[in-house]
Amino acid sequence: AEVNMVKPPQALAASNVGGTATVLHLAALAGAPVAFTSTMLPLGDTAPSGYRQTKAAAEAVCERHFESHGVPSAPLQLGDIGMATAAGSVIPDDDAFVIVLKACVALGLFPDVPWASSLMAVDQCASLFVRLLVDAPAGEFSGRPSEVKGSLVPWGTLYEWLRLEVPALRKVPLHEWREAASARRGSLFQQLGLVFDDFADEQAR
Repeated sequence: AEVNMVKPPQALAASNVGGTATVLHLAALAGAPVAFTSTMLPLGDTAPSGYRQTKAAAEAVCERHFESHGVPSAPLQLGDIGMATAAGSVIPDDDAFVIVLKACVALGLFPDVPWASSLMAVDQCASLFVRLLVDAPAGEFSGRPSEVKGSLVPWGTLYEWLRLEVPALRKVPLHEWREAASARRGSLFQQLGLVFDDFADEQAR
């Protein structure tokens, strides 16, 4: 698949839809199930990106192949995937959630918000795919898409976790946290400006 949130669906269809159809055809010849990685649904009234539109079309192809040819597939609408849970794992610097938490530590401030975020560790996601493909439970290969998200973690809980490492961290109203972040310079806060509004928009819905 080609992951691109800017291109129109027509520019992505050959790889994201046509490629899926090719994989399903090969799976039919081999008698093998397909675990198809789709992407999360648009939030609220947000218009789907061209990427999401091609994934929706590919999901329909999976369902059609199951109904017409019995090709087993499990289209998974994956949510946000982040850090690994294993001790010693490398933390990705470009992960949106990591950027927000690093900014909190740098500021010594944490936004006091009634939010909760869906967190799914990358190793948990990998285990899910291994289980699917090794066990291949028939009920999960019906060609119908299903949402796959991590557990919802309240931001208040994240605050308590961070305070174990940064005891001086304190909660402040969101507007105060934003003002403090806007006043800072550097690559971390430039990245924060690109990702934090997405968090806020997601929680507002």
